[in-house]
Amino acid sequence: MSDIYNTFVNSLPLIFTSIVVYFVFTYLCTILYCDVNKGYFKNVGVSAFTLLQILTIDGWGEITK
Repeated sequence: MSDIYNTFVNSLPLIFTSIVVYFVFTYLCTILYCDVNKGYFKNVGVSAFTLLQILTIDGWGEITK
């Protein structure tokens, strides 16, 4: 059990860094693309969902049209 705990604790910095980088890109996309496509980048929440769709390749074809 302690190995699982140690692995989890050691991976926390990478997890938090990934989340911070994701939200930095979300904020940048909101600023850069809000005028281009208001449907997908009108605020930070919608931009976060749009970037998640692009990262998981779920419906990204509609976004890039």
